[in-house]
Amino acid sequence: MNRIIKTLFDRKRNQPTPEEIEAMDRANRALQWRVAQMSKLNLVNGKFAA
Repeated sequence: MNRIIKTLFDRKRNQPTPEEIEAMDRANRALQWRVAQMSKLNLVNGKFAA
């Protein structure tokens, strides 16, 4: 996931391709989902969400 984002920034282009945008979008959603799952677990355990 991080490799996709890193390669986007490594290339000094103004406009990412639609495929790259889609990959970034998918990576972002996966990351947000993971954070949400962690937050739920933390709330269940009575800890503060990170």
